[in-house]
Amino acid sequence: MRKQKLSILGRTIYVYDERLVVIKLLILAPLFLPFLIISRITRPWFTFKVHRVYALRVGNFIPDSLIAMNQSILRPGRPFIFRALVYQDASNNFWNLLLKRNYRVLPYLFRFYSYLDRLMPGYLIERSDLLEGSNKNDVDGIFQRRDCMPKFTGEENLQSLSWLRSFGWEEGEPFVCLHLRDDLYLQNLYIQRGVTSSFDNSFRDTRIDNYLKAIEYLTSKGVWVIRTGKVAQNPIPMVNPRVIDYPFLQRKSDLLDIWIFSKANAIISNSSGPDVLASVNRIPLLVINGTALTEYESSTDIRWHNKIVSWMETGDHLSLNDLISISGKDSEYFRSIKIQFEEATSEEVYNVVSDFWNDIHSIPRTNSFSDTRQNTFWNIISTNPRTKSLHGFRHEFSRIDNYTLDRLGIGQIEEWN
Repeated sequence: MRKQKLSILGRTIYVYDERLVVIKLLILAPLFLPFLIISRITRPWFTFKVHRVYALRVGNFIPDSLIAMNQSILRPGRPFIFRALVYQDASNNFWNLLLKRNYRVLPYLFRFYSYLDRLMPGYLIERSDLLEGSNKNDVDGIFQRRDCMPKFTGEENLQSLSWLRSFGWEEGEPFVCLHLRDDLYLQNLYIQRGVTSSFDNSFRDTRIDNYLKAIEYLTSKGVWVIRTGKVAQNPIPMVNPRVIDYPFLQRKSDLLDIWIFSKANAIISNSSGPDVLASVNRIPLLVINGTALTEYESSTDIRWHNKIVSWMETGDHLSLNDLISISGKDSEYFRSIKIQFEEATSEEVYNVVSDFWNDIHSIPRTNSFSDTRQNTFWNIISTNPRTKSLHGFRHEFSRIDNYTLDRLGIGQIEEWN
C-alpha cells in the first residue's frame, strides 16, 4: 500500500489511510494540543520533536532513526531539542533494542503528535523530516561527521566473537560481508507481515555463481568471506574453510545480523538495505551489479558498479540521464519499454572486487576529487532534478567504477549538455 498525500489547513502529511487518520487526529487533538502549544511558547529555549521512522525495512529503519536523532550536528547553535522516535513492526529486534538503550522511543500512538506538530504553524522542518522513510542516503554526511553507531555491550561482543571463532577465525584476521539480493527475503517478509505487493523487483537480483572467482581471490589473500542475509535462495556452490554461508546456518540472530556488518573490514553488496551499516560504521563499501543510481551514496566510502542496462532492440547502453529517469520502476515496466538488465560476468566481478580490495589497502588511496571522470559524473547527479536532493556531502573516496563509466560514456562531456 502506497502513502497518500493528506492536506489539512494548507499543510501536507503522508499517510496510508487518510480517512482513518483524520478521525484519529480529531480524537487525539485535545490530548496533544496543550503540549504543542507549550512547545511553541518555549521554542527559544526548548523544542520537543517526535520523529516517525519506517521500521519494516532495515535499509530505512537504521539510517532514518540515526539521522533523526543526530540532527543537532547540522545546527549546533539551535536551542535544545528533545527528540524521540516512534515506529512499529521493527525489522530487526536487536536494532530496536539498541535504539531503546540509547535514545527515547515513544509508544506508536505518538505518531499523531508528529502529524499534529506538522499541521500547526511554527513547525521546525529538518532534513530527517524531508527524507522520512524515503531512502538511505545520508545527504548531509552526518555519519562521517559524528560517530552515530550505538555501542555493543561487552557481552554482545563476546557472544559474536565466540560465534566467529567457532568457524576457525582468529583475532586480527580480516573478514568481508558479501550481501547479495534475491527475491526470497521480500517474499518471506510480505508473508510474515501479511502484506501483498505486485511490485516486481527481480531485475535487481543477482546470482551467487558469478562471485565464486572473486570469493576465491579474497580467501587467497587470507580474508574470510561471510555471505550475509536472513535467507537466500541458493547456497554458495563451493567448499572453502574461509567462507561462511550465514543464511543456511542454524545459529543466527538479530544481534549477529547487525554485528557482522558493523565489524567487517569491507562490505560487498548489490545495493540492499543492510549495507547502510557500511556508511554508519565508516566501512568501505563495494556495490556491484547495482541498478538504481538513486541509491548511490556519495556521502560514504563507496565504489559503485552498475549492471549492464541496455535497449533490447539495439543493444545500446542507456545514458546516465536515462538511467536516472527510470529509477523507481519495476521489472514489468522495463519489459514494456524494452529495457534489459544483465549481470556482470564472473571475470568482471573478479576484476572489480580485486581492484576494490587493492585500492582500500593502498597508501595513499585514490581520491575521487582529482579524477576528471568522477567529477563529470558528480556534476551530473548533483544537478539533475531527479537526484540533486540526494547528494550534498561528497566523500573523498566515493566513486563510480571504470566499467560503469565506460558504458555511460562519461568523459564525452558534450553528450550531457
